Order: sequence, then structure tokens, then C-alpha cells
Amino acid sequence: MSKTEKTKKVNSFGKVNIAPEDFRDENVRAMISIRVPMGLLKAYKLEAEKRGVGYQTLMLDALQERVLSTDIEKLIDEKIEKALKLKRA
Repeated sequence: MSKTEKTKKVNSFGKVNIAPEDFRDENVRAMISIRVPMGLLKAYKLEAEKRGVGYQTLMLDALQERVLSTDIEKLIDEKIEKALKLKRA
């Protein structure tokens, strides 16, 4: 084995190895766990069925649209301010 082969870096995720040059946000999906109200989940599943898409795809699209169409820092600041006001009350 050559020195280059020994020192070549890869990022391993289970059985998948991703070369550093390919490790960009648009190439990688993160799996998360989130709890949502049952009514919201049912609404997404119903809407997804009407549109002929998966409900997770629909949720991801809505999340991306919300975050990308809003100044995220302003949104976070507003949420923090609201939480602080509630805590002070």
C-alpha cells in the first residue's frame, strides 16, 4: 500500500465512504428525529396523498421554503425575544 493510499481521507457513514471533495451540504442528508403533533402529521400525510408525494418530502419542502424565504437570523431573534418576554411575565 502506498503512502498516498494510507493517508487519503474519507468520511465513513455506515457502509458508505465519501471522499472529502464530495462532502458538501448538497450531497449529504442527515437523518433526524422530531416529535410533531399528531394532527399536524395527519394533515401532512393527507396533503401528501392528494399531491401524490411522500409526506416527509412535503415537510422538507415546507421547511426549506420557510427557512430560505425568511431572514433566519431575524426569525430566531424574534423567537428568543418572545420566549424572554414570556419568561419575565
